[in-house]
Amino acid sequence: MPRELAMASIQSLTRRVLTRLQQVGPSDTPEADDTALALLKLRAAHSSLKKDRLVQWTEQDIPDYAEEPYVQIAAFLAGAEFEKPVDPSWYLWGRAEIESALQRYQTDTVRAEYF
Repeated sequence: MPRELAMASIQSLTRRVLTRLQQVGPSDTPEADDTALALLKLRAAHSSLKKDRLVQWTEQDIPDYAEEPYVQIAAFLAGAEFEKPVDPSWYLWGRAEIESALQRYQTDTVRAEYF
């Protein structure tokens, strides 16, 4: 029986990106411009993963196991614009975690390839 997964939306992850970059503190209210930029970078992360066929979910139904990888990738992408130091491993770790999770959560269904 497949495991039921909790889902998040990209919008719900914006604060976590800003916190990761230390742009906001735990009790601070983020600026609207900062939230918009974090959302833009989360969408860029999603688009990149989708382009590379690593994800098939939408921006509104991100599985729980992909939340932190999305945050790490988006924080890496946003760092320069916030003038915050970033570690390239954030991006690499995020992609690797999603690839690993996909292998773990795949069903026994085999995709047919037609030539």
